[in-house]
Amino acid sequence: MEKDGVLTAEVVSSYVSNLGRFGPGLQHLYHHLCLPNHNLSDISVLCSYVHLQKLELPHNKIKDLSCVSHMPYLVILDASHNEISIFFGFQPPKNLKEVNFSHNRMTKMKDLSAYSSLSELDLGYNSFSEISGLEQCCRLTHLSLAHNKISRISGLDGLPLTHLCLV
Repeated sequence: MEKDGVLTAEVVSSYVSNLGRFGPGLQHLYHHLCLPNHNLSDISVLCSYVHLQKLELPHNKIKDLSCVSHMPYLVILDASHNEISIFFGFQPPKNLKEVNFSHNRMTKMKDLSAYSSLSELDLGYNSFSEISGLEQCCRLTHLSLAHNKISRISGLDGLPLTHLCLV
């Protein structure tokens, strides 16, 4: 299937789903890719899949998500249970709403003001000690920070949080 953890176009073509239409000529495109438990470490082939709206890659060995920078229509990203250490290591898709980064190796947050569409963010089971940079996430209603090493939290005051998990 995947050779040495490298995702190939052939494998992607077997797992993409949710056929939709896009553009002036209403081209047929696939919008959803789900590849859990595939032992993936290199997903660079996904740079070519610019029309994906939902990307699920849990339980792999992924360290680099820079390919997400090439997915302007991405709305949902599940990269839980991987080896990601760089917090949001990609340019933000404009409409990214739900992100699951739980069970990774993240230690430092960065400013997420460019991610104003975020409504759900799961950062549980990482190694964050300080939570900040969320002040401009004005649509953030669900935030999970459970099982981290948090000693300081700032910038949550003005957010419309309805679900906050710290334990």
